[in-house]
Amino acid sequence: MKVGLDYDSMLAKVVVWGHDRPQAIARMERALMELHIGGVRTSAPLALRVLRSEEFRRGETDTRFLERVTLPPASDRFLEVAAIATAVHKHLAGQR
Repeated sequence: MKVGLDYDSMLAKVVVWGHDRPQAIARMERALMELHIGGVRTSAPLALRVLRSEEFRRGETDTRFLERVTLPPASDRFLEVAAIATAVHKHLAGQR
């Protein structure tokens, strides 16, 4: 599926529930870990960082909370996967 620039940037919404806050947070964390959207960058890493912060888990957030959340640097593993995918693509393109 191709999403043009005329469309809303929200491609999907993930909603979970739980009997209490810890269960809902655990379910959301699992859902985000299993989420795969190829071809575009998403805010899933930021959402995971938020879910894993003690401040959020305690429910002690405010309107400036996201300004204080920092993302870890991109892992080298992502670069390895991107390089492998590029090599496979070039190989398959050469066979056509």
